[in-house]
Amino acid sequence: MKILLVEDDLVDQMAFSRWITKELAACQLTTANSVSEVAALAPQGDFEVIVCDFNLPDGTVLDVAEILPPQQIICISGIRDPQKIEQIQAAGIALFLLKDNHLDYLNQLKRFIANWQHPPINTTPPPPPTGGPTLIQLDHLKRAFDHKPGPIRDIIQLFLDQTPQQLSKLHQALQTDDRQGTKDLAHRLKSSYKMMGLHAQVELLQGMEDHCFTDDAQPSHLLPAMQRLLSDSDLAYQQLHQALDNL
Repeated sequence: MKILLVEDDLVDQMAFSRWITKELAACQLTTANSVSEVAALAPQGDFEVIVCDFNLPDGTVLDVAEILPPQQIICISGIRDPQKIEQIQAAGIALFLLKDNHLDYLNQLKRFIANWQHPPINTTPPPPPTGGPTLIQLDHLKRAFDHKPGPIRDIIQLFLDQTPQQLSKLHQALQTDDRQGTKDLAHRLKSSYKMMGLHAQVELLQGMEDHCFTDDAQPSHLLPAMQRLLSDSDLAYQQLHQALDNL
């Protein structure tokens, strides 16, 4: 597997290189210090995984996501700003890992890359039943923030504050057969729903996005799926409010 590390701190670069050699010996590592270096490497790199810090000398991981496929990017950073994390999610970046003093993020990264290399067969759990008590799954969010209630609460609240308006815009785009608007909004919402563990609803959004890539796409045909998404989301909001009370 070819991995690109985008990190401007030379000490972190060296530490990561040694970690790769020890833990993921089969991987081939290339390093870059900036967005401009990523742009230079991109044409001939053919990287399968990009591990990137959020802040870089000439931009951020969001700029890297415009050069390389965001679904191949893992952002590792110490940032705790909910709005920046929301931007990471909206860009479609595969995974955000919070740097911690105990280096647990490296263990999470190892597991993630190992699964990427050798995807398990028939082990994906079925999506939670619509309307069931386990609609939301917050384990990933809790692990990402070391089970610290403050940032977890901020991310949940941001979802509760922003998602209803975005869903309303998506519903309007469907009703008016706005193909580009439907595609963009469904893509943007997927990451937020994934962060809340709303896997079945991510599949609904993915279906909406995929439909809009077809030549004869008519977004209004997706209105039944939208009604289910709205109903599921209302239940998710209730469960997230309960989760906030229990943090």
